[in-house]
Amino acid sequence: MLAARRGFYRDNKEVIRTPLLLPSFSSKGVPKIKQVIQGTSERIGVPCLISAYDLYYERIDGPFDFAEALFVDSGGFEASKEIEFSEYGLVPHEPLEWDQAKYGHVVRGWNSATKTVLVSYDHPRERYSTSDQIQRADEMLPTGPRLFRELLLKPEPASIDTDSSAQATKTVNVNAIVSHISEMNKFDAIGVTEKEIGLTLRDRLLNIARIRRAMMQTGMESKPIHIFGSLDTICTPLYYVAGADIFDGLTWLKFSYEAGMTMYRQSYVARTLGMDFVLDRDLVDLQCHWANIAYLKDFEIEMRGYPTKGLTSFKHNHQLISDAVEIVQNSAGA
Repeated sequence: MLAARRGFYRDNKEVIRTPLLLPSFSSKGVPKIKQVIQGTSERIGVPCLISAYDLYYERIDGPFDFAEALFVDSGGFEASKEIEFSEYGLVPHEPLEWDQAKYGHVVRGWNSATKTVLVSYDHPRERYSTSDQIQRADEMLPTGPRLFRELLLKPEPASIDTDSSAQATKTVNVNAIVSHISEMNKFDAIGVTEKEIGLTLRDRLLNIARIRRAMMQTGMESKPIHIFGSLDTICTPLYYVAGADIFDGLTWLKFSYEAGMTMYRQSYVARTLGMDFVLDRDLVDLQCHWANIAYLKDFEIEMRGYPTKGLTSFKHNHQLISDAVEIVQNSAGA
């Protein structure tokens, strides 16, 4: 079984436990992000993800003492104009300048009482070899008693990839990741984005499983794999059974979760709150945000039960999850 209890450790003691479903906060397409944080902070009480970009430009501000732990993202998502599936319904985004100096200003000056996972720098227009990404992250990420370091792996330049197609610049080089896996032991976690770990769902499952097996073979069994941009009711558990451990995204801010489905907020209101609920935008948003936080907490408990209970720990989507398990198990000898 590739799914297991993992986490972040200090002095051989578990400080943050996985699996983790991280509510994410980002100004990209969410101009009222400060109000969203204010409206939901008292209900969270779990680890969440914020952006170094938003901290630098003061789109958000602390203290974030409502969170059990913080993940400070690289800023690459906010620095990009690219639209993703999860951004449906959000306002257009015009990124401001983002570079290593601005990222370094945030992470080197980080001084929070909350235990924090710092994610390595990323910019959508910058590409480096996997070995260079490892070296640069090691040099840029600070250390500290409450700090943990996470390496975010990105696609290499097209000239470095062995593939000749445009696909090479859209996905990470899994061969390079596996060959350099032992060098990543200096980090507390390894991350990839959902869209860059593979072009199809099957590819993503197989690539996650391959990286997890390489980590298991090099003494990194306890280190988590973080899938950025995946926080839905169907794909997230599939990645989990393939060996990933941490998941984040903005889906919880834009859609609603119920009974194993991710749906439009108006549909959630109709199904759960009735025909007479006032469809005021702010009221609907807040109600759905609160319900989504509660759903994620329960869903995380289901996922934590899987290593001991198997598929029976999940309440929904058993066939899809079973199919994912079969896919990665059949790839073991490939």
